Amino acid sequence: MATFALAVGGWAWLHSFWRSELYHLTGEAQWVWVTKELERPYPTQGVFEARFQLAQPGPGALLKVCADREYVAWVNGVVAGVGWSRPGFRLDVYDVSHLLRPGSNSVRIEVRSPTPVGGLLAALDLPGGKKNAVLSGRDFLLVESSGRRVPAPVVWGRPPRYPWAYPRPMPRPRTLDQIFLEEPVALSQAQQVAPRSWLFRLNQPIFGYVRIVPSGEGWLWYAVGREGEGLAELRERIGVYTASPNELWDPEPQWVSQVLVVARSAPAGVEVFPVLERFRARAPGAVQGKLGPVPRTRWRFRNPPE
Repeated sequence: MATFALAVGGWAWLHSFWRSELYHLTGEAQWVWVTKELERPYPTQGVFEARFQLAQPGPGALLKVCADREYVAWVNGVVAGVGWSRPGFRLDVYDVSHLLRPGSNSVRIEVRSPTPVGGLLAALDLPGGKKNAVLSGRDFLLVESSGRRVPAPVVWGRPPRYPWAYPRPMPRPRTLDQIFLEEPVALSQAQQVAPRSWLFRLNQPIFGYVRIVPSGEGWLWYAVGREGEGLAELRERIGVYTASPNELWDPEPQWVSQVLVVARSAPAGVEVFPVLERFRARAPGAVQGKLGPVPRTRWRFRNPPE
């Protein structure tokens, strides 16, 4: 009994330690989500926005984001970061000091999931040592299609929260606007390969982020392909969904030779933003599948992670 009590006490101490460590990073931020309709399986997308006043910009502004399954974050209209859920769930930390300005500021975070269930955890430190001054669950409001801003329909609560546990902080030294050193390259060679399916090609492969501009609202699927891949291979990987009427950012930088887009109408444009550093974006790791451990990188609509 003494050993059992000691083990329980040790677990409780470790649990409280990690709670305090995470709260130091995200404060009172809570997991939130975009819809209460969780029974019917369907892909989901939504945008949360926080607005705040700032007397004087300066160093120390940190945006901390974790989302299930994908997110895109804009600060004052500039894309700052993109990401997706990793093993153990990562809390991406961006220094956004250079994107803030005196007076009115805004942070918009789009979240996407292949199912109606997901979560967003976000916190923003402001200059002057104001830690966790802007938080999900309090300051980030859901932007409806009409433009009206409303409180989050679902508040899952403060971490830890199943299945997200304790997001692991992963500092990002630069935001996307600092990574992009070259002008985007448009994929202009569009070919309609099937009803509601368009294939865009490049003359030579480029390593970077793909941005798709839809021609209207509604569903959109896409797959990014390398040189030499056939249409059948691309179709097997299709599965990322969005309902964003403005733009879709693929959160994974990769070698791009072609992009297959399936939508109600041809997209207004497809671009690749070159990244000079050939870094590896995929996160190593595995999760327990039905037949044993399976590798986990990005989610796919047809084959989401366990």
